[in-house]
Amino acid sequence: MIRRTLITIGITAAILASDPSLAGASAVSKARQGDRLYRGGKYAEALEKYNEASALKPDDQTIQYNRAAALYRNAEFEKAFDAFLASFSEDTGSLAEKAVYNAGNSKYREGEKKEARDPGSAMSDYKDALEFYKKAIEVSPEDEDAKVNYEYTLKKIRKLEEELKEKFDLPNQQKDQQKDQEKEQDQQKDQEKGQDKEGQKGEDQEKDQQEARGKRQEARGGERREARGKGQEEQDKEGQEGEDQEKDQQEARGKRQEARGGERREARGERQEEQKEKENQFQKGEKPDTIGEAAGAMTPEEAERLLRGQEEEEADMRYAMRQKKAAGRPKVLKNW
Repeated sequence: MIRRTLITIGITAAILASDPSLAGASAVSKARQGDRLYRGGKYAEALEKYNEASALKPDDQTIQYNRAAALYRNAEFEKAFDAFLASFSEDTGSLAEKAVYNAGNSKYREGEKKEARDPGSAMSDYKDALEFYKKAIEVSPEDEDAKVNYEYTLKKIRKLEEELKEKFDLPNQQKDQQKDQEKEQDQQKDQEKGQDKEGQKGEDQEKDQQEARGKRQEARGGERREARGKGQEEQDKEGQEGEDQEKDQQEARGKRQEARGGERREARGERQEEQKEKENQFQKGEKPDTIGEAAGAMTPEEAERLLRGQEEEEADMRYAMRQKKAAGRPKVLKNW
């Protein structure tokens, strides 16, 4: 960023203090009014007063410098640059250094305004600013602000030069790329033509190969048919022999199954006889009792009566218990 963009305006109180003319007194009055407005931040109104004072005393360098400062604050950088130059003189001392330095600032700001729409013109303004910063350093070597602005503006110029170079080289690059693309397209067409010729040649070769394969397949087919005929006869013979062997095996299996069936029937008969014998033994009471020896024998009718009597006794007992429980409950008079 540009440092110390503007030096404080000079004091105009001593301007032409000894001038006896009316014009001189009026110019001093106008300049003082401009100073007060400037210090109050009213730069447009201050500029009007400085313009009036400058019209009365156009050769006064202090009025010109203050007028340039007001123009700068109003962003009228081209006019400010001219006014700063008008205030410059080799024999004005510190005012000369301030005028040169702020002339550089005016050029730099004007370049910023133009850069987006006209980078070439902005480049010219930046280079002019660089020369005025250099002049300010020569006038006042101890001025650090001028040195900083000089380095900053130099970097700005180099950056803008690179951007302009890329911008103007781009059309040439695009043309080169277009030529390369056209060249690649031509090469591709040549390759396609060559491929068409090779494709036709390949089709002819493929056709010949297919015919050769067809002949070989036909020859092999005849050989296979002949071999299948011989093989079929052998298979028929083997099949007949297999059928005879299967028939013999089935007869043998039938005989074995018949023999085993007879053995199983004999075994089942023996097992059935043994089962009958065991059942007879169980019915005769020869099987041991799982409870123990009974004290005496009881007929079925006696056993049935005994069981019925036990069931009746149990029913009476359950009824008596229900009656006892019902007597212990309080009687409900009304259930609202």
